[in-house]
Amino acid sequence: MATINRHYAKVNVFEELQNLELRAIQLEQTRKEDTRHDQKLRDLKGKLEKLTAKRDDLRRQLKGGPKEVVAEALTTGRKMSADERSNLEATLQDAELKRVQELQSLYRLTGTSTDLVEKNVLRWRFDTSYKGEFFEPYYVEIKVDPNVPSSALHHTLPLFIPLDELMEHHLYHDVKGFVEAVHQYLIPFVMRREEVLKMERKFDDNIDTDISVSGSYDCISFTLVDVKYFEEPLDIRLVYDDLKDHAPSRISISPPEGSEVTSSGRQVIAQYTDLLSRRPLSEAVESIITGRMDLSGSSPPKN
Repeated sequence: MATINRHYAKVNVFEELQNLELRAIQLEQTRKEDTRHDQKLRDLKGKLEKLTAKRDDLRRQLKGGPKEVVAEALTTGRKMSADERSNLEATLQDAELKRVQELQSLYRLTGTSTDLVEKNVLRWRFDTSYKGEFFEPYYVEIKVDPNVPSSALHHTLPLFIPLDELMEHHLYHDVKGFVEAVHQYLIPFVMRREEVLKMERKFDDNIDTDISVSGSYDCISFTLVDVKYFEEPLDIRLVYDDLKDHAPSRISISPPEGSEVTSSGRQVIAQYTDLLSRRPLSEAVESIITGRMDLSGSSPPKN
């Protein structure tokens, strides 16, 4: 019996040694994992610090561009030698020149090109088109001066486009945004204008009086005669609440004052209204005049 007990004691000691070795291996693995985890944390912390520094640097640049970045150095209060101040001012001039060069490299695919007319004077050309046909270009001449905000010297843009506001909001930091903002006004304006002119050319016999339009073509009024389902003339008025709109915001269609409109007539007028809200003006008017009211057409194209 004693021999058997001694045997079991040896077995138990052996198993305990195995358990201790296993625990030691597990502890070592845990220590290595902790070390790797700590290293990852340090790496992530380093990356975060670099990204934070980069973010702060970008914020400083976006705050006002090269002029303000250099101006900050010039106004820190630290005494500078004449050479140091001259070097900083030269850096500012170089930064402004680089910005002008970047403006000049704008892609013509956007319908926009630039030319350096003279020193620090940049001329923008905005080409316009509609349905594959090109129309008149518009020009903006901008003075780029490192010491004062950029200003428009001359321009041929329609007067309703808030050029100064667009320059202030976009030009200094976001050239592409400035170009897009101008086109957001120009493209719908040209579309509205050309649709009115096309309607006038094509359906002159069906337009009772002169078409009344605002300078920005955001309010269009005319009277149609010889309309398929109406014996009396129809007064039509389109209003575009936003000058960047391609489709009218409000549409008014009515027969002469005092005329009685039947229930079926009101339904037809509702269809006319739907056509005018979704189709190019000349196409919608053609459908109204001929009575071929295909309501499956697309909304007015944006270019």
